[in-house]
Amino acid sequence: MKITLPVLAVLLISACSNEEVIRDKQEIPDFSSDYDVNVWEITYESDGYMIDGYIISADEEPAPTLIINRGGNRNFGEVTHDELAFFSQLLGRSGLHGDCQPVPGGRQQRRRG
Repeated sequence: MKITLPVLAVLLISACSNEEVIRDKQEIPDFSSDYDVNVWEITYESDGYMIDGYIISADEEPAPTLIINRGGNRNFGEVTHDELAFFSQLLGRSGLHGDCQPVPGGRQQRRRG
């Protein structure tokens, strides 16, 4: 417990920083998905290292944003455009965006129209 509190305090202080962490942000214009989403490839700094990641957000309407922090080493853990399309489907299927809505039990159901 004595060690946990200082670590938590450091995390809270660093999380509240006004420092810009994203060093580069480029939209992926040819990204294809069943949902209207924007996808950016980002580079951000963490502990002196430059890390690649992705941001997926709704095109126009307010909706949650999915941030994918790439893990791995070299090609291990690399995120492909196909995987980004899969993640965008998860965002839509969560009922938070797109033509899907949540149903009891955590399953999703497409709206009939």
